Amino acid sequence: MKTSIVTAALMVCLTAASAWSQTRTKLNVIYPAISGINAPLWYATEQKLFPKYGLEVELIYIPTALQVTRVVLTGDSQIAFSGGAPVVSAVLSGADLVFVGGVANVPAFYMMALPEIKSVADLKGKTVGVTRFGSSTDFALRYLVQKNGFNPDKDLNILQLGGMPELAAALSKRLIVAAPRSAPTHIRARAAELSHHSTGPKPASTSRTRPSSPVGLT
Repeated sequence: MKTSIVTAALMVCLTAASAWSQTRTKLNVIYPAISGINAPLWYATEQKLFPKYGLEVELIYIPTALQVTRVVLTGDSQIAFSGGAPVVSAVLSGADLVFVGGVANVPAFYMMALPEIKSVADLKGKTVGVTRFGSSTDFALRYLVQKNGFNPDKDLNILQLGGMPELAAALSKRLIVAAPRSAPTHIRARAAELSHHSTGPKPASTSRTRPSSPVGLT
């Protein structure tokens, strides 16, 4: 049986597979970030939806999709939320993993920066942070800077720092000038008057700048 990696609405996938089970199936389900994108997991747990469909689920937080993928490969978890890049890399290296679905088709991050960073171009030559090399935050950072015309390997000093809390701490201590943050953690960063630069498509109706508030550029 193939080990499954889920970047999907996990509850839907699990309940469809187990609706007819007569005994509860125990599952360790890993998620890689304290982020709104993982809300379906927490909702299903708090509403006791998993037992309704014959599942006994333990949610386990392991920072970064790269680490999640490695744990699934050891067999300690049968199914997980994960970013796509580490899974693709593992499969290309011979791993037996399967995507079930996806919850987002764009990088689900904002690049939060210190106030002096007014545009993506200002990141050139600076020190920035990601959770882990090869993780979704690493992919989002590289996608953003490449989209804006420069090479992340040559034009940035990239540090891998752990998880979202570690990125927030490094920003607050000014150890880095920018880092990818996911909703809703980016809201607190904006309240701290950090600049933000979207890694996804620009919303249809947003102004480029607003006085006395963070700058939003794509």
